[in-house]
Amino acid sequence: DGTTVSYAGWLIETEVSALTIAAGETLDIRCVVTRAGDLLSGFRTHLAVSPAVATSSLVEVIGAYQFTATQTGAYSFQCQTPDGNLVDTHPSTVRVIAADPVVVETSLDSSQVQAGAPVEVNCQGFDAYGNQIEEQPEVTTLSIDHLFEVHHGLQEEFVVRGTLIGSYSIACTMGSDVVDETPETLIVVPGVAANSITTVTPAILHPTESATVTCSYSDLYGNLLTDVPSTISVLPESGQSGAFNGITLEANHFSAIKRGRYFVFCSTPGFYAGDETPADVFIRSGLPHSWNVDMLEQDCYWQDRSIPVNYTIYDYWLNEVDDALVNTTVIPDEGVVIDNDGTLLLSQEAEYSFTLEIVSPTFLIILSFTFISFEPSSI
Repeated sequence: DGTTVSYAGWLIETEVSALTIAAGETLDIRCVVTRAGDLLSGFRTHLAVSPAVATSSLVEVIGAYQFTATQTGAYSFQCQTPDGNLVDTHPSTVRVIAADPVVVETSLDSSQVQAGAPVEVNCQGFDAYGNQIEEQPEVTTLSIDHLFEVHHGLQEEFVVRGTLIGSYSIACTMGSDVVDETPETLIVVPGVAANSITTVTPAILHPTESATVTCSYSDLYGNLLTDVPSTISVLPESGQSGAFNGITLEANHFSAIKRGRYFVFCSTPGFYAGDETPADVFIRSGLPHSWNVDMLEQDCYWQDRSIPVNYTIYDYWLNEVDDALVNTTVIPDEGVVIDNDGTLLLSQEAEYSFTLEIVSPTFLIILSFTFISFEPSSI
C-alpha cells in the first residue's frame, strides 16, 4: 500500500531443527522476529533456500516451514521480511547426507589377473534417491569364493588374492540384506612358469632306441601352463660327455648308445622353472655282438686243479652284456666238473674239447677250443 516500515531495532533469525539430515527426511525451520528484544508473533516472513533445486521441497506450515531434499549437499536457509529489507545476516546451513543404502555396486581395479596377484575391490552404496553413501556401513563384506584371501585395504575397501585359475564372482554386501545383484567377474589366469615336470616314455631303452620326452609346466601355485617354450637337457650319471654317450636330441625325442643311467629334465628359457626331480632313464645293453675269453693256456693241466675260463660279452656299442646265458659243452664229458663260477676241474687224463655258446638273448656266438691231456697230479 506504499507504506514504508521502519525496521529500527528489529532482528530476524533462522532456526533449524537439525544441522544434518538424511535425504528424504524433513527439516523444521522457524523464522524468529524480535523488536527491541520482544518477540513478534504472527509476523509474515519469507524463507530463501540456496541452492534452489527441483529435488527439494519447501512448504509453510502454521507460520513455520518444512524442508525435504533428495539430493545430498549443503543447503543455506535465510529468513527475511517479504519486502527483503530485513534479512538474517547469519543464515543457517544444513547438510543433507545419503540415506540408508538400498543398492550396492562392486568395482574391481582389474577384471583379469595372474594367479597370486592382488586385486583391489571397492563397494559403493546408494540410497533410494541415487545418492552415493560417503561413509560405508561398518558391516560391509564380500561374497567371494572361499579359496580367496580377503584383506581390508587402506585406500581401498578390500584386497583379494586368488591362486587357482578360473572365473569367480565377487559381490559386495552391506548389512544383512543389501547385496549386489550384478556381481563383478574376476578371471584368474596362470602366472609365469615356476615348475616343470618331465616325463619320459619308455623309461628303459636299448641303445639308439628313441624315447618321447613330455614337458609340462606350472606356475608357483600349481596351475598348468600351455605353449611354454622348452629346453630338454640330458645328463649321464657317468659324467661322460654327450658325444661319448651318443646322446641324440631331436625335438622331444631322446636316445643314447652307452649303457647307464641318464637324467632328463625340462626347463624354459628366461624363467625360474627347472625340474628338481628329473626323469630317470636307463639305457640297457644291446644284443651280444662280440666277446673276449680269457683262460689259462699251458701244455698240460694238473688233476683237480681249477682251470678258470673268464669271458666278457659286448654289444655292438661296446657295452658289457651281463645278462647273456652261456652254455659250456665238454667232450668227453666224463672227468669234467664245471663249478657255478664257470671254472673247470679235470679229474681224468684225456684230451678234451670245450665249446662255449652264447644262447641268450636271441643271438648265438660259438667259441670252441681244445684242452690237451693233463699230467696226473701224482706225477
